[in-house]
Amino acid sequence: MKRLFVTLLAAVCIMGPAAWAQDHVQAQAAHVGNAQKMEKASKIEKAEPMSEHATQAIKVDKNHSKAVKATTEAPSKVKVTTSNVKLRKSASSKAAAVTSKGKSLVIKKGTSLKCLGIKGNYYKVSYKGKTGYISTRYAKPD
Repeated sequence: MKRLFVTLLAAVCIMGPAAWAQDHVQAQAAHVGNAQKMEKASKIEKAEPMSEHATQAIKVDKNHSKAVKATTEAPSKVKVTTSNVKLRKSASSKAAAVTSKGKSLVIKKGTSLKCLGIKGNYYKVSYKGKTGYISTRYAKPD
C-alpha cells in the first residue's frame, strides 16, 4: 500500500496533476469499456441455442425475402403456404381485412391466386372477385 502511494505521488510530481488525472481517467474508461464488452460476451454465451426447426424457419424466410426483393416483376400467380390468411385492404398487417357479405375474406392454404403486383413485402392479389394484399411470408410464386 505504501509503495502504491509513493508511486502515485511520484507520477503526480513528474507528470503534473492535470496530466496524471487525464491518464487516470483514460485508464478507468478503458477498464469500464472492457468490462462492458466482457459482460456482453457473457450474455451471448449464456443464450440458449435455437431449435433446429426455428433455425430452418429463419433460413427459409431469409431466402424467400431475398427471392421476392430480387424480382422486380410480380409473379403471375402465387400459392398460399399458410392456413387461414386474411386478405387485407392495404399492404400492412394492421390494415382492415377485405370483406364479403360482412365477413373477412380468409384464404386457405394451397389456394392459388392471381398476382397483380408487389408492394413492399406484400403481394397484391385477386381473390373471389376482390383485390387485396397478403404478406410474402404467407405465399410463394406459383
